[in-house]
Amino acid sequence: MASPDAIERGLSRSSSPRQAQLHDREKIEIESIVSNEEAIPTLEPPPHHHHTHHGHGDGDDANTLAGGNFKYEYLTFDTDVSLPGLDLHKYHSALSWTATHKTIILVLCCLCTFFAAYSAGSYSIASTPQRAKWNLSAVAFNTGVTAWAVGFALSPMFLAPFSEINGRRPVFLASAVIFLLGLIVCATTPTFAGMLVGRVLVGAGASSFSTMIGGVLSDMYTNEDRNTPMSVFSGAALAGTGAGPLCSGVIVSHVSFRWVYLHQVIGVGCLLVVVYFFFEETRGSVLLSRKARVINEYLEKTDHEREHEHDHDHEHDPRKNATPNDNTPEDPEKAEPKPNPSPGGVPTRLRYKVAADESRSSFAHMLYLSLTIPFKLLFTEPVVFFFSLWTAFAWALLYMTFSVIPLVFSTRHGFDTEQSAAVFASITIGSILATIVCVFQERVAKQYWPKLTTSPEGRLYFACLEAALLPIGLFWFGWTTFSSVHWISPVLALGCAQIGIFVIYLAVFNYLADVYHRYASSALAAQGFARNMFAAVFPLFTDQMFRRLGYPGASSLLGGIAALLTLVPWVLLFNGEKIRARSKIARQIMSTEHRR
Repeated sequence: MASPDAIERGLSRSSSPRQAQLHDREKIEIESIVSNEEAIPTLEPPPHHHHTHHGHGDGDDANTLAGGNFKYEYLTFDTDVSLPGLDLHKYHSALSWTATHKTIILVLCCLCTFFAAYSAGSYSIASTPQRAKWNLSAVAFNTGVTAWAVGFALSPMFLAPFSEINGRRPVFLASAVIFLLGLIVCATTPTFAGMLVGRVLVGAGASSFSTMIGGVLSDMYTNEDRNTPMSVFSGAALAGTGAGPLCSGVIVSHVSFRWVYLHQVIGVGCLLVVVYFFFEETRGSVLLSRKARVINEYLEKTDHEREHEHDHDHEHDPRKNATPNDNTPEDPEKAEPKPNPSPGGVPTRLRYKVAADESRSSFAHMLYLSLTIPFKLLFTEPVVFFFSLWTAFAWALLYMTFSVIPLVFSTRHGFDTEQSAAVFASITIGSILATIVCVFQERVAKQYWPKLTTSPEGRLYFACLEAALLPIGLFWFGWTTFSSVHWISPVLALGCAQIGIFVIYLAVFNYLADVYHRYASSALAAQGFARNMFAAVFPLFTDQMFRRLGYPGASSLLGGIAALLTLVPWVLLFNGEKIRARSKIARQIMSTEHRR
């Protein structure tokens, strides 16, 4: 065991320059550590219980507390604790990981997102055998899409508190298990009611399997470095949406529709094993809590051993038998060192605590906040409302393709299930192209127009132009669905529209994360809820809409709405700061950020 002096030297070291620099340039509120932004009372009413808040006591350091014979210091990632024989490397902040380490986690996250999105689209393409088995109408069958989307919309709000307390990895693994269980139910159920239950489970598991990745990326990347990984993540999500019906259409054309779900069971099962062994915890507050616990256990053990050695030496010290009249002077060099006593005469022992553990509310209160703050933001913040409306409509259009593509290409071009499934390749290819464009345009912007990346509105310049591809693609698709027009034209139109959807998805995520800081996850949960509820409802009337209005008419109606919503980023581009200044909540968040 290390000597007490070695331990004290290790505990008294200052933070490393690399870590200090890392956190100095971190300007976004990362849930990982401790938010030093003030809570907004309108959004976060105080819990019924009271926490003990420690500030500047009488003579105490701001980060140091004394309790009894223990001296407590707040542990942060800037606290460099080096103890002989104790490896604390695995508790380092994810921000300080190497590029290779981050890339491995990013790849795992993208695979999870891909499978989550894959499960959404794989269902509809297998409609013919499933409708025949259970004697279902098109609307009744499409409730399977609705069930998936509802599970996807609601799950993150209930699981968010678990993530805050237990970390991302346990929730990640639990979500994967729920995801896998739902797929097994879908693959084996003899009834359509069982299929709906399975679809809800698949959506719920896939949701956390996917939406939590935004938090993982915030744990690993700073604000200025986040665009590329976020683009790759978005590309995986949207590419998976197209790959699901693409692959499942081929499967259902040759074997039983059960294999549409069984091959996902195999894939998600293998992914679960990989995630179990290779996915590491990234949430900083959880890492700090674990680090503090390990250090305190080490110090506790050291203190016990020190006391044991002291008692043992005292028992065998011949001086304990000296008479009171023994006036032999004690050799100072041989005298036993005495620990530094506290004011009460008891030796002071150093321990560590984590501010996030003290400031954390009860689970019930966190669940309450998780269920209420997103809706408060959605219905009181114009920015959140209109951005949610914009991305929700785009997302609904993506889910409408599950029904539109087989309908249009089977009636106008005589495509069978496998050929209709191949059309979904346009969605996957469009997503991949959009990912590449967004990654490189960010680098170009940093090089030639660095001011574009210094404000939230700077992220909207490219989105204002590229989002127009969505209404363009819709009009293009609708007016080239005639059988006299080659099928490649509407396919290209779908790819064009998909690029627009991708740009909207990415712009909304980045903008809300930049603007709402402490409440970024709640703002994103609000738009996620709106997005998936739109996706749950729109497929229910897709067939009737296109049959009654006609393919050009229905597409033009959707294209007109999309064109109108494309004005949203333009308004924010020129008036974003003014709009936020008029909002009480956004104004408080901005003022808090300026004081940091």
